[in-house]
Amino acid sequence: MIQLVLPLAIFAGSVVVLYRVPRDWASWTGVISAIVMAVLVPSFSTSAPAAVVTIMSTVVMLVLALWRDRGVLAGLNVPLVLLIFIGYSSVFGAAQAPIALVLQYLATGALLMLLSLAVVGAVVRRGLSPLLPTFGIVLVFQFVISFGEEFLGTKAVWPRADGTDNITHRVNAFLPSVIGRAMGSTAHPIPLGMLFGFCVVVCLWFALRRRSLFYLALGVLGIVGMALSGTRSAFVSLAGALLFWLVSAFWRKKAVLIPLIAALVIGVPAAIFFVFANLGSGVRNSSSFVHRIGILDTASNLFKRDPLEVLFGTGFSSIVGLIEDGVIQGVDGIGVVDQEFVRTLAGTGVIGLLLMLAVIVLGLIRGSKLPSLLVVFVVVGFAAFDSLSWRLIFTLFVVAVASVYGVGAARRNNRESHTGLRTEDEQKRRRPGGTKVTSVPPA
Repeated sequence: MIQLVLPLAIFAGSVVVLYRVPRDWASWTGVISAIVMAVLVPSFSTSAPAAVVTIMSTVVMLVLALWRDRGVLAGLNVPLVLLIFIGYSSVFGAAQAPIALVLQYLATGALLMLLSLAVVGAVVRRGLSPLLPTFGIVLVFQFVISFGEEFLGTKAVWPRADGTDNITHRVNAFLPSVIGRAMGSTAHPIPLGMLFGFCVVVCLWFALRRRSLFYLALGVLGIVGMALSGTRSAFVSLAGALLFWLVSAFWRKKAVLIPLIAALVIGVPAAIFFVFANLGSGVRNSSSFVHRIGILDTASNLFKRDPLEVLFGTGFSSIVGLIEDGVIQGVDGIGVVDQEFVRTLAGTGVIGLLLMLAVIVLGLIRGSKLPSLLVVFVVVGFAAFDSLSWRLIFTLFVVAVASVYGVGAARRNNRESHTGLRTEDEQKRRRPGGTKVTSVPPA
């Protein structure tokens, strides 16, 4: 019963908030509602009715938010490549799936496409600042749940997909003294670790920009939460985002950048070699590591399929069969790819993979601000697990990439405002005397 009540309660509360906030906060209300829904109601472990209610209520909420703030859609910097990728992966990824799953894929695709538009509009209206309270609250909430799992003996909020809710069977490599790996409200340690890491990047960014020890402490708390989840890939993703941040900060200062890059080129491989040669025997021999290496080693077999299958894929439902038939091989008994690039290639073919790469590249070359750091964080995690099979991680990916477009649109609007070039929509918002009623806030 709770599986149905929770998404309905989130939806009802979001609608009340939506029609009480000012119109220019409507898009952010829809975005925050979608994030909360993805955080609190996982895409796995829920019943079929709960999954349907969750997806459809989020779709309706985003439609209402965009309709109430429809003025922002005029001249919006549409994230076209992102929309194409989501639509393509939803349609072609649903190949060979049962009709109920096909409808779920399509509905989820519609949800994420609406979310893309809502994020762009939200950032144009109010900038990126609402990310901080949103993910700050998420971080603290998940930490409290994780702490209870590890030290107070509380059960997981949602069981894993196999129905278990006991974390003692999973060894925590970071904290061997605790009873296992926390799952928070995400039904699995890996998405929990990635969620914590995403929150950490947001908090550290604002801690630096606002010179706040409070936000820095919040980021440290998130790192502890990552350790409670025992997710090694989350720490690798965080390191990748921080390296990107460091390099981009000195991008125009060649006197600093050249030795910095040289140090990274030499130091990173050396550090990796040292870890695996001296400290990583347990990692090298673990089934999770061996499985991922095996999948990568055999990924080339996906190009030996029928040409149409190579081009368009065979749908995400076929991946288990590809593993069982030995087309891609990891460790026996593990029926998932644990590698998003390979999963995308298998499910949606070369076209799907190229579209995803295009989305990533566009998300990086448009600037080195917070959205780009978040893109780097999520994408590094693609090498560790089936990221976009989780609605939560796909939501975070969309928020990161679409925010890049929103920042670009806000900058363009500000330039037009300062140079006297105003859009038709801005002209309509002017008083008869010529005084402007509203302005676009900086991102």
